[in-house]
Amino acid sequence: MKLIIFLICLYQVNSEIVKIPLHPVTGISSMLTPYRKLFRLLQRSWMNLLNVADTPTSEPLYNYGNIQYYGEVLVGTPPQKFRVLFDTGSTDTWLPSRKCWFLDIPCWFIRFYDSSKSSTYQSNGTKFNISYLKGSYSGFWSMDTMQISSLVIRNQAFGEVTNVFSDDFFGSKYDGIVGLSRRNVSRYGNTPFFPNLLSQSWNMDPVFSFYLSRKNGHVGGELVIGGVNPEYFIGDFENLPVISHNRWSVVIKSMKIAGVDFCLGTCIGIIDTGTSLILGHSRVVDLMNDNLGARWSGEGEYSLDCNYIHMLPSISLVFRKRTYVFTPKDYVLKKICEIVSYNVKPFRVIPELLTVFIFYALASIVTLFH
Repeated sequence: MKLIIFLICLYQVNSEIVKIPLHPVTGISSMLTPYRKLFRLLQRSWMNLLNVADTPTSEPLYNYGNIQYYGEVLVGTPPQKFRVLFDTGSTDTWLPSRKCWFLDIPCWFIRFYDSSKSSTYQSNGTKFNISYLKGSYSGFWSMDTMQISSLVIRNQAFGEVTNVFSDDFFGSKYDGIVGLSRRNVSRYGNTPFFPNLLSQSWNMDPVFSFYLSRKNGHVGGELVIGGVNPEYFIGDFENLPVISHNRWSVVIKSMKIAGVDFCLGTCIGIIDTGTSLILGHSRVVDLMNDNLGARWSGEGEYSLDCNYIHMLPSISLVFRKRTYVFTPKDYVLKKICEIVSYNVKPFRVIPELLTVFIFYALASIVTLFH
Protein backbone atom coordinates (compact mmCIF):
# COMPACT_ATOMS: atom_id res chain seq x y z
CA MET A 1 0.00 0.00 0.00
CA LYS A 2 1.34 3.42 -0.86
CA LEU A 3 2.41 5.57 1.99
CA ILE A 4 0.26 8.64 2.45
CA ILE A 5 1.43 12.08 3.42
CA PHE A 6 -0.34 14.59 5.61
CA LEU A 7 1.35 18.01 5.59
CA ILE A 8 0.23 20.45 8.23
CA CYS A 9 1.96 23.73 7.47
CA LEU A 10 2.01 27.44 7.99
CA TYR A 11 5.15 28.22 6.03
CA GLN A 12 6.98 26.81 3.05
CA VAL A 13 9.38 23.97 3.74
CA ASN A 14 12.60 24.19 1.75
CA SER A 15 14.93 21.80 3.50
CA GLU A 16 16.03 18.34 2.53
CA ILE A 17 17.57 15.39 4.29
CA VAL A 18 21.01 14.34 3.15
CA LYS A 19 22.25 10.90 4.16
CA ILE A 20 25.84 9.91 3.48
CA PRO A 21 26.71 6.19 3.79
CA LEU A 22 30.10 5.42 5.36
CA HIS A 23 32.30 2.63 4.04
CA PRO A 24 35.70 1.26 5.12
CA VAL A 25 38.70 2.61 3.19
CA THR A 26 42.07 1.16 2.31
CA GLY A 27 45.40 2.56 1.14
CA ILE A 28 46.59 6.06 1.96
CA SER A 29 43.08 7.21 2.77
CA SER A 30 43.02 4.92 5.78
CA MET A 31 45.99 6.80 7.22
CA LEU A 32 43.80 9.89 7.48
CA THR A 33 41.01 8.10 9.35
CA PRO A 34 42.20 9.04 12.90
CA TYR A 35 42.42 12.71 11.87
CA ARG A 36 38.95 12.58 10.33
CA LYS A 37 37.58 11.10 13.55
CA LEU A 38 39.25 13.85 15.59
CA PHE A 39 37.88 16.51 13.25
CA ARG A 40 34.35 15.08 13.46
CA LEU A 41 34.57 14.90 17.25
CA LEU A 42 35.68 18.55 17.44
CA GLN A 43 33.02 19.51 14.90
CA ARG A 44 30.24 17.85 16.93
CA SER A 45 31.49 19.54 20.10
CA TRP A 46 31.54 22.92 18.36
CA MET A 47 28.04 22.42 16.91
CA ASN A 48 26.65 21.42 20.30
CA LEU A 49 28.34 24.41 21.92
CA LEU A 50 26.87 26.87 19.41
CA ASN A 51 23.62 24.97 18.92
CA VAL A 52 24.04 24.50 15.17
CA ALA A 53 22.17 21.71 13.39
CA ASP A 54 22.21 22.04 9.61
CA THR A 55 20.51 18.71 8.97
CA PRO A 56 17.35 17.16 10.43
CA THR A 57 17.73 15.00 13.51
CA SER A 58 15.97 11.66 13.78
CA GLU A 59 14.81 9.81 16.89
CA PRO A 60 13.74 6.15 16.60
CA LEU A 61 10.34 5.27 18.03
CA TYR A 62 9.46 1.91 19.56
CA ASN A 63 6.07 0.33 18.95
CA TYR A 64 4.17 -1.30 21.79
CA GLY A 65 1.07 -3.10 20.54
CA ASN A 66 0.34 -0.46 17.88
CA ILE A 67 -1.00 1.80 20.65
CA GLN A 68 2.15 3.41 22.06
CA TYR A 69 5.11 4.77 20.12
CA TYR A 70 7.85 6.00 22.43
CA GLY A 71 11.42 7.21 22.15
CA GLU A 72 14.24 8.15 24.49
CA VAL A 73 15.46 11.44 25.93
CA LEU A 74 18.34 12.33 28.20
CA VAL A 75 17.76 14.84 31.00
CA GLY A 76 20.26 16.52 33.28
CA THR A 77 24.04 16.47 33.73
CA PRO A 78 25.18 13.71 33.81
CA PRO A 79 22.27 12.51 31.65
CA GLN A 80 19.41 10.44 33.03
CA LYS A 81 17.62 8.33 30.40
CA PHE A 82 13.83 8.17 30.04
CA ARG A 83 11.34 6.63 27.65
CA VAL A 84 8.85 9.26 26.55
CA LEU A 85 5.73 9.59 24.45
CA PHE A 86 6.10 12.42 21.92
CA ASP A 87 2.58 13.82 22.07
CA THR A 88 1.24 16.32 19.53
CA GLY A 89 -1.93 16.57 21.60
CA SER A 90 -0.16 17.87 24.72
CA THR A 91 1.70 21.09 25.41
CA ASP A 92 3.56 20.25 28.59
CA THR A 93 6.49 17.94 29.16
CA TRP A 94 6.63 15.89 32.35
CA LEU A 95 8.67 13.11 33.95
CA PRO A 96 8.23 11.06 37.13
CA SER A 97 9.99 12.65 40.08
CA ARG A 98 12.21 10.97 42.63
CA LYS A 99 9.85 12.66 45.10
CA CYS A 100 6.87 10.68 43.76
CA TRP A 101 4.59 9.72 46.64
CA PHE A 102 5.58 6.23 47.80
CA LEU A 103 1.92 5.16 48.23
CA ASP A 104 1.26 5.78 44.52
CA ILE A 105 1.71 2.25 43.18
CA PRO A 106 2.41 3.42 39.58
CA CYS A 107 5.49 5.19 40.96
CA TRP A 108 6.99 1.79 41.77
CA PHE A 109 7.35 0.74 38.14
CA ILE A 110 8.84 3.75 36.35
CA ARG A 111 12.14 5.57 36.07
CA PHE A 112 12.57 8.70 38.15
CA TYR A 113 14.20 12.04 37.49
CA ASP A 114 16.50 12.85 40.41
CA SER A 115 17.30 16.58 40.51
CA SER A 116 19.94 16.07 43.20
CA LYS A 117 22.09 14.18 40.67
CA SER A 118 22.06 16.92 38.01
CA SER A 119 24.44 19.89 38.02
CA THR A 120 22.28 21.74 35.45
CA TYR A 121 19.03 21.46 37.43
CA GLN A 122 17.16 24.71 38.11
CA SER A 123 14.43 24.88 40.71
CA ASN A 124 11.01 26.36 39.94
CA GLY A 125 8.60 24.78 42.39
CA THR A 126 5.35 26.02 40.85
CA LYS A 127 2.68 23.35 41.23
CA PHE A 128 0.85 21.84 38.27
CA ASN A 129 -1.96 19.41 37.51
CA ILE A 130 -2.44 17.87 34.06
CA SER A 131 -5.62 15.97 33.20
CA TYR A 132 -6.18 13.51 30.36
CA LEU A 133 -9.16 11.43 29.22
CA LYS A 134 -8.32 8.87 31.87
CA GLY A 135 -6.67 10.18 35.00
CA SER A 136 -4.43 13.08 35.93
CA TYR A 137 -0.89 13.82 37.07
CA SER A 138 0.30 16.47 39.51
CA GLY A 139 3.58 17.75 40.86
CA PHE A 140 5.82 20.79 40.44
CA TRP A 141 7.79 22.50 37.68
CA SER A 142 11.55 22.22 37.25
CA MET A 143 14.10 23.09 34.57
CA ASP A 144 17.11 21.22 33.20
CA THR A 145 19.03 20.35 30.06
CA MET A 146 17.27 17.90 27.74
CA GLN A 147 18.79 15.95 24.87
CA ILE A 148 17.01 14.15 22.02
CA SER A 149 19.39 12.34 19.70
CA SER A 150 22.13 14.93 19.01
CA LEU A 151 20.01 17.96 19.94
CA VAL A 152 20.81 19.52 23.31
CA ILE A 153 18.17 21.93 24.63
CA ARG A 154 19.11 24.07 27.60
CA ASN A 155 16.74 25.34 30.27
CA GLN A 156 13.83 23.11 29.32
CA ALA A 157 10.86 23.39 31.68
CA PHE A 158 9.13 20.15 32.62
CA GLY A 159 6.87 18.88 35.32
CA GLU A 160 8.13 16.55 38.02
CA VAL A 161 5.21 14.22 38.70
CA THR A 162 4.75 13.35 42.37
CA ASN A 163 1.16 12.03 42.26
CA VAL A 164 -0.42 9.72 39.69
CA PHE A 165 -4.19 9.36 39.44
CA SER A 166 -4.48 6.95 36.52
CA ASP A 167 -4.80 3.19 36.14
CA ASP A 168 -3.65 3.45 32.51
CA PHE A 169 -0.11 4.11 33.67
CA PHE A 170 0.26 0.44 34.62
CA GLY A 171 0.09 -0.53 30.95
CA SER A 172 2.40 2.20 29.71
CA LYS A 173 5.85 1.50 28.35
CA TYR A 174 6.91 5.12 28.63
CA ASP A 175 7.97 7.10 31.70
CA GLY A 176 6.81 10.56 30.69
CA ILE A 177 5.57 12.83 27.91
CA VAL A 178 7.16 15.44 25.65
CA GLY A 179 4.45 17.86 24.52
CA LEU A 180 4.45 18.90 20.85
CA SER A 181 1.19 20.81 20.48
CA ARG A 182 0.97 24.15 18.65
CA ARG A 183 1.16 26.31 21.77
CA ASN A 184 4.19 28.58 22.07
CA VAL A 185 3.52 29.12 25.76
CA SER A 186 1.87 26.67 28.14
CA ARG A 187 -0.95 27.71 30.44
CA TYR A 188 1.63 27.74 33.23
CA GLY A 189 3.73 30.33 31.37
CA ASN A 190 6.51 27.92 30.38
CA THR A 191 8.03 27.57 26.91
CA PRO A 192 7.22 24.11 25.48
CA PHE A 193 9.90 21.84 24.07
CA PHE A 194 9.81 22.66 20.34
CA PRO A 195 9.56 26.48 20.62
CA ASN A 196 12.36 26.36 23.19
CA LEU A 197 14.52 24.32 20.82
CA LEU A 198 13.94 26.78 17.95
CA SER A 199 14.71 29.76 20.18
CA GLN A 200 18.20 28.45 20.91
CA SER A 201 19.56 29.26 17.43
CA TRP A 202 19.38 25.79 15.98
CA ASN A 203 19.83 26.20 12.24
CA MET A 204 16.90 24.07 11.10
CA ASP A 205 13.50 24.38 9.51
CA PRO A 206 10.72 24.77 12.11
CA VAL A 207 9.15 21.40 11.33
CA PHE A 208 9.00 17.90 12.75
CA SER A 209 7.55 14.72 11.27
CA PHE A 210 6.36 11.31 12.42
CA TYR A 211 6.44 7.94 10.73
CA LEU A 212 4.67 5.09 12.56
CA SER A 213 4.77 1.49 11.40
CA ARG A 214 3.24 -1.81 12.51
CA LYS A 215 6.57 -3.32 13.53
CA ASN A 216 5.96 -4.25 17.14
CA GLY A 217 8.70 -4.30 19.76
CA HIS A 218 11.71 -3.16 17.75
CA VAL A 219 12.05 0.23 16.10
CA GLY A 220 8.53 0.91 14.89
CA GLY A 221 8.77 4.44 13.59
CA GLU A 222 10.70 7.66 13.60
CA LEU A 223 10.47 11.25 14.76
CA VAL A 224 12.45 13.64 12.59
CA ILE A 225 13.08 17.12 13.96
CA GLY A 226 13.81 19.72 11.30
CA GLY A 227 12.57 17.78 8.29
CA VAL A 228 11.19 14.50 7.00
CA ASN A 229 12.81 11.21 6.04
CA PRO A 230 12.25 10.61 2.29
CA GLU A 231 12.69 6.86 2.77
CA TYR A 232 9.22 6.60 4.29
CA PHE A 233 7.02 8.23 1.66
CA ILE A 234 6.37 8.56 -2.06
CA GLY A 235 4.56 11.27 -3.97
CA ASP A 236 3.83 14.82 -2.91
CA PHE A 237 2.51 16.33 0.27
CA GLU A 238 -1.03 17.55 0.60
CA ASN A 239 -1.00 20.87 2.42
CA LEU A 240 -3.63 21.08 5.13
CA PRO A 241 -4.20 24.48 6.76
CA VAL A 242 -4.20 24.35 10.55
CA ILE A 243 -7.28 26.08 11.96
CA SER A 244 -6.33 26.32 15.64
CA HIS A 245 -3.60 28.16 17.53
CA ASN A 246 -3.44 25.46 20.18
CA ARG A 247 -4.02 22.14 18.41
CA TRP A 248 -3.06 20.47 15.15
CA SER A 249 -6.64 20.77 13.90
CA VAL A 250 -7.66 20.41 10.26
CA VAL A 251 -10.93 20.42 8.33
CA ILE A 252 -12.44 17.08 7.26
CA LYS A 253 -14.69 17.40 4.24
CA SER A 254 -16.05 13.87 4.36
CA MET A 255 -15.74 10.59 6.25
CA LYS A 256 -17.45 7.72 4.47
CA ILE A 257 -18.15 4.10 5.32
CA ALA A 258 -19.62 2.08 2.46
CA GLY A 259 -20.62 5.31 0.72
CA VAL A 260 -22.38 6.81 3.76
CA ASP A 261 -20.92 10.15 4.83
CA PHE A 262 -20.81 10.49 8.62
CA CYS A 263 -19.27 13.94 8.53
CA LEU A 264 -22.44 16.01 8.43
CA GLY A 265 -21.48 19.39 7.05
CA THR A 266 -17.85 19.98 7.97
CA CYS A 267 -15.95 18.07 10.65
CA ILE A 268 -12.78 18.99 12.47
CA GLY A 269 -9.93 16.51 12.87
CA ILE A 270 -7.13 16.69 15.44
CA ILE A 271 -3.88 14.90 14.57
CA ASP A 272 -2.76 13.50 17.92
CA THR A 273 0.17 11.11 18.37
CA GLY A 274 -0.66 10.65 22.05
CA THR A 275 -4.12 9.14 21.53
CA SER A 276 -4.30 5.40 20.90
CA LEU A 277 -7.78 5.30 19.35
CA ILE A 278 -9.96 7.27 16.96
CA LEU A 279 -12.19 9.45 19.09
CA GLY A 280 -15.38 11.31 18.27
CA HIS A 281 -18.77 12.51 19.45
CA SER A 282 -20.96 9.71 20.82
CA ARG A 283 -23.87 10.36 18.45
CA VAL A 284 -21.71 10.10 15.33
CA VAL A 285 -19.63 7.26 16.74
CA ASP A 286 -22.80 5.28 17.55
CA LEU A 287 -23.93 5.56 13.94
CA MET A 288 -20.53 4.58 12.58
CA ASN A 289 -20.23 1.54 14.81
CA ASP A 290 -23.78 0.46 14.00
CA ASN A 291 -22.77 0.58 10.37
CA LEU A 292 -19.76 -1.61 11.16
CA GLY A 293 -21.82 -4.06 13.21
CA ALA A 294 -19.92 -3.37 16.44
CA ARG A 295 -21.48 -3.83 19.89
CA TRP A 296 -21.41 -1.38 22.78
CA SER A 297 -19.26 -2.75 25.61
CA GLY A 298 -20.58 -0.42 28.32
CA GLU A 299 -17.06 0.81 29.11
CA GLY A 300 -16.77 3.58 26.55
CA GLU A 301 -15.76 1.18 23.81
CA TYR A 302 -17.23 -0.91 21.01
CA SER A 303 -16.29 -4.49 20.22
CA LEU A 304 -16.88 -7.09 17.54
CA ASP A 305 -15.82 -10.60 16.65
CA CYS A 306 -12.31 -10.66 15.24
CA ASN A 307 -13.34 -13.42 12.83
CA TYR A 308 -15.33 -10.83 10.88
CA ILE A 309 -12.70 -8.13 10.60
CA HIS A 310 -11.92 -9.04 7.00
CA MET A 311 -15.56 -8.34 6.13
CA LEU A 312 -15.52 -4.76 7.42
CA PRO A 313 -15.69 -1.93 4.87
CA SER A 314 -12.96 0.62 4.29
CA ILE A 315 -13.18 4.15 5.65
CA SER A 316 -12.43 7.01 3.25
CA LEU A 317 -11.41 10.47 4.43
CA VAL A 318 -11.19 13.67 2.42
CA PHE A 319 -9.34 16.51 4.11
CA ARG A 320 -8.89 18.82 1.15
CA LYS A 321 -8.79 17.23 -2.30
CA ARG A 322 -7.30 13.75 -1.98
CA THR A 323 -9.20 10.72 -0.74
CA TYR A 324 -7.41 8.60 1.85
CA VAL A 325 -8.68 5.04 2.16
CA PHE A 326 -8.16 3.05 5.37
CA THR A 327 -8.78 -0.68 5.45
CA PRO A 328 -9.86 -2.53 8.62
CA LYS A 329 -6.24 -3.36 9.45
CA ASP A 330 -5.55 0.39 9.51
CA TYR A 331 -8.38 1.43 11.85
CA VAL A 332 -9.05 -1.69 13.95
CA LEU A 333 -7.15 -2.35 17.16
CA LYS A 334 -7.03 -5.91 18.45
CA LYS A 335 -6.89 -6.68 22.15
CA ILE A 336 -5.20 -10.02 22.74
CA CYS A 337 -6.06 -12.15 25.77
CA GLU A 338 -4.32 -15.33 26.85
CA ILE A 339 -6.40 -17.70 24.75
CA VAL A 340 -7.99 -15.88 21.84
CA SER A 341 -8.23 -12.47 20.24
CA TYR A 342 -11.52 -11.37 21.66
CA ASN A 343 -12.07 -7.65 21.29
CA VAL A 344 -11.69 -4.91 18.74
CA LYS A 345 -12.16 -1.17 19.32
CA PRO A 346 -12.69 0.81 16.14
CA PHE A 347 -13.88 3.99 17.86
CA ARG A 348 -14.31 5.41 21.28
CA VAL A 349 -16.82 7.88 22.67
CA ILE A 350 -16.15 11.40 23.90
CA PRO A 351 -19.56 12.78 24.96
CA GLU A 352 -18.55 16.44 25.06
CA LEU A 353 -17.31 16.61 21.46
CA LEU A 354 -19.63 17.53 18.61
CA THR A 355 -18.17 17.05 15.13
CA VAL A 356 -14.57 16.73 16.26
CA PHE A 357 -12.57 13.58 15.60
CA ILE A 358 -9.20 12.90 17.17
CA PHE A 359 -7.03 10.76 14.91
CA TYR A 360 -4.10 8.76 16.11
CA ALA A 361 -1.30 8.94 13.53
CA LEU A 362 -2.14 5.69 11.77
CA ALA A 363 0.40 3.20 10.48
CA SER A 364 1.92 3.88 7.06
CA ILE A 365 1.33 7.61 7.51
CA VAL A 366 4.02 10.26 7.48
CA THR A 367 2.78 13.40 9.20
CA LEU A 368 4.78 16.61 8.93
CA PHE A 369 4.01 19.38 11.42
CA HIS A 370 5.02 22.95 10.58
